[in-house]
Amino acid sequence: MHSCKIALNNTKFKGILDFGTLLKVKEDLLENGYDFTIPEIFKSISDVNNLNMYALMSILLFSISRYSDIDEEEIEEIILKEDLKLDTFNSIFSYINLLFKRCMPQKQEESLFEEDEINLEEDDWDFSHMEYLWYSVLKRNDDFYKVTPKTFFQQMETYKKMNNIESEDIDYL
Repeated sequence: MHSCKIALNNTKFKGILDFGTLLKVKEDLLENGYDFTIPEIFKSISDVNNLNMYALMSILLFSISRYSDIDEEEIEEIILKEDLKLDTFNSIFSYINLLFKRCMPQKQEESLFEEDEINLEEDDWDFSHMEYLWYSVLKRNDDFYKVTPKTFFQQMETYKKMNNIESEDIDYL
């Protein structure tokens, strides 16, 4: 499936990078002075020379909180109690890398995280428009904010293929 596991401070967690997670990360970053678009969030954690640790930890926290019965403050305490050694950072980066591979649409060209590049545009994602497409165009009734971007974009591509729509822009639907 799309979820990933990570162990922090002898506690095992399961997480996912769905639209709900991305929205919470974006709101958290904005509350803390980072007015990032979704593509900028991804870029802020992909450049090793200019890594935004706050964005990385926000993704870690909110991806875990989607599956956990523990509230966000307790998860944050567990993360902060973790001895931040090289092994811990490797675990966090491996977890985030796996999240992106499982939950984000991928290109087959140059690398952003190891082998695959995340399929992004520079503009921010319009969640309300994407939600409209999910319910009205695709006629899905499952919760949009529990869907991964990978699933959403695959569904949109399939819809366009089945309806012979060649345009990248489906605003007219």
